[in-house]
Amino acid sequence: MISVIIPVYNASHTLRQCVDSLLMQTYQDYELILVDDGSSDDSLSICKAYSSSCKNVHVIHQNNAGVSSARNLGLKRAAGELVTFVDSDDWVDRDYLESMVSPLSVHDSDLVISGFILDRVDSSDNYSFSDTFIHIDKEDASIFHSIFQSRLLYGPCCKLYKTDIIRRNRLFFPINLSYGEDRIFNYEYLSCIDTILVCSYTGYHYILNNPESLTSKKREDLFELEYQQWKSRWNLYTSRDLMTDQAEKDMLTELFWCINDNLAQSNSFTFAKAYRYSKRLLSIPEIDLINKRRSIIYYNKVICRAILGRHYLLATLLFWL
Repeated sequence: MISVIIPVYNASHTLRQCVDSLLMQTYQDYELILVDDGSSDDSLSICKAYSSSCKNVHVIHQNNAGVSSARNLGLKRAAGELVTFVDSDDWVDRDYLESMVSPLSVHDSDLVISGFILDRVDSSDNYSFSDTFIHIDKEDASIFHSIFQSRLLYGPCCKLYKTDIIRRNRLFFPINLSYGEDRIFNYEYLSCIDTILVCSYTGYHYILNNPESLTSKKREDLFELEYQQWKSRWNLYTSRDLMTDQAEKDMLTELFWCINDNLAQSNSFTFAKAYRYSKRLLSIPEIDLINKRRSIIYYNKVICRAILGRHYLLATLLFWL
């Protein structure tokens, strides 16, 4: 059985489409766990209405504690051997669960990943990877990195996890993070498993319609949150002997642009605050690793010199003025 966990918070406008898409699944051996995270709209009553009419729909209510707490509560109550997550503002095609679980009859795998459709207001994009079965080891390191670069290993959706692996390793979504907690969960899960099965199928519709998302806002702790995610991924690669030369280049380049983009927001600070901010960002030890491979960075030479040489004042002036 598959346990489908949906964290719900003030989702009354999208919740019915989401739940209805799951109730129409061609694959029937599943339970639907709706975790209401202290909604102040009609979300809880909608959840209860589904539960009263559908025996495989279960509702859990908690005081508002965040999406990680809601997902963790769902994990504790999950009865299925497999678990997947769906966001309450997204929806899935009728064959979504069947297309995810059927390949397991060919390759028993610790993790199944499918593609997704990113739906915007005026456009959509497909993100997928070819049908692939890999072992998480040095031999398949290049393919593993390619899967990561395809963006399919970021969030908890479009995946089938094994419940016993989650419980045996006491894995939970970190509740002390307001951004990137889903990636941290994935990285910890990946550190505990041996195989990944990727399906080229794209039946999950990820709705991108929130202009107030965290990444669109200026906040001083955004770099620390992104840096923590980056370090978790770096540690995963190194601990599992997955760090190819290309992976190292890509990850160090990614970190450079993370630093650059976060420095760019300092123009809204006072100069003294911007200087302290620049010093904080440029103090991370990985600057030395990027500097050793500075030929991989194709960008303004003065900015590169300021960042890679840890010239705090120059960096502040460049991004603050």
